[in-house]
Amino acid sequence: MKPPPFVLKMHEYVVKELSYPVDTVKAKNIASEFKINIRFVGKDINWSTSDSMPTYEQIIKKENNQNISPDERSVLLPSRQGLFYVNRSEQGIYILSAIEFRENPQTGNKIILPVIFVILIFSLLYLVLRWMFNPLKKLSDSVKQISLGQYNAKLPFPANDEIGDLSKAINEMVTKILYSIQSKEQLLINVSHEIRTPLTRIKMGLEMNRPKESINEDANEIEKLVDSLLKSYKYDNGGNGSGLKETEICGFLKEVIQEYEESTGRIKISVPPSSVIIIINQEQIKSAFRNVIDNALKYSDKNIEISLNEDKDNIIISFKDYGKGIPAEKLKYIYEPFFRVDESRSRKTGGVGLGLTIVKKIIDEHNGRLVINSRENQGTEVIIKLKK
Repeated sequence: MKPPPFVLKMHEYVVKELSYPVDTVKAKNIASEFKINIRFVGKDINWSTSDSMPTYEQIIKKENNQNISPDERSVLLPSRQGLFYVNRSEQGIYILSAIEFRENPQTGNKIILPVIFVILIFSLLYLVLRWMFNPLKKLSDSVKQISLGQYNAKLPFPANDEIGDLSKAINEMVTKILYSIQSKEQLLINVSHEIRTPLTRIKMGLEMNRPKESINEDANEIEKLVDSLLKSYKYDNGGNGSGLKETEICGFLKEVIQEYEESTGRIKISVPPSSVIIIINQEQIKSAFRNVIDNALKYSDKNIEISLNEDKDNIIISFKDYGKGIPAEKLKYIYEPFFRVDESRSRKTGGVGLGLTIVKKIIDEHNGRLVINSRENQGTEVIIKLKK
């Protein structure tokens, strides 16, 4: 391997330090410091730091070294024993074994180790960031699926962190959207069915010349359905904010019950003797009371009990019957449009399955609370709480 250019300059510097004639003590120190061997050949001296140092003649004998120019004072010459620096002058000849310039392994380690450390740090940082943002990527992918109408896509959510809370909130929102869409679809199907049945009867009645009264019943049934739907959607859109007035609720409740003259013997009422004034929309609350009483009379052959009480903040009206009740698994569906506990659609039971849906919307519109407790074959209690 060809030595770097500065190697020759380094040897020249060493020879300059040695001076002429040779200072053997100084030469030994320099040889030890640079880990080299030195030979000096003069008129009366042939000295070297080691017997292994070749002579000038031995170096010159090498084929490639025989054509050295006499004017060339300083030269690096190869020999069997290695590379040697030869410096010729009138006082004598210096022969130095070539100074070796090897790369210090520690220097390489000083560079390599920090590089490896930096690479490791960035690798770990990349893995950590990828781990941290992986839920966001999954979240983004799931949201894209939802935006395309795939509402069954569930968002992954790690527990107890902000991304988890966001995923849960979006999942709940998607569930509500899906439920709303399904409810609207089911509503459309139910409305179509509810209208088709009386329309079919009307059509058949006209073809078979049925009595006008029978056809009129079917027409009234359609009218009742349309009226119930309009009421339901009216309350969906905020109901009727006007019409609120102060009302003595005990007397008002008694007036509603008196409308059921044929059934008053089955209705047992208990109200406080003192008057209780609240602010309500009388038309809406009357509709709610009628729906609850109709259901109680319809699904129970026994007496029903209606009571009115109050606490610090509310008027509490209870409608209790002892009929067949509602199965526990069906209680969560009772506010859904067109839901019937009795799935048979007969004129005997009547109704279109919108009664409790409307009642719930009316009570919500009044910032009240509707509670239904029921046990199968034991009866049902509907509790309406209205703010004072």
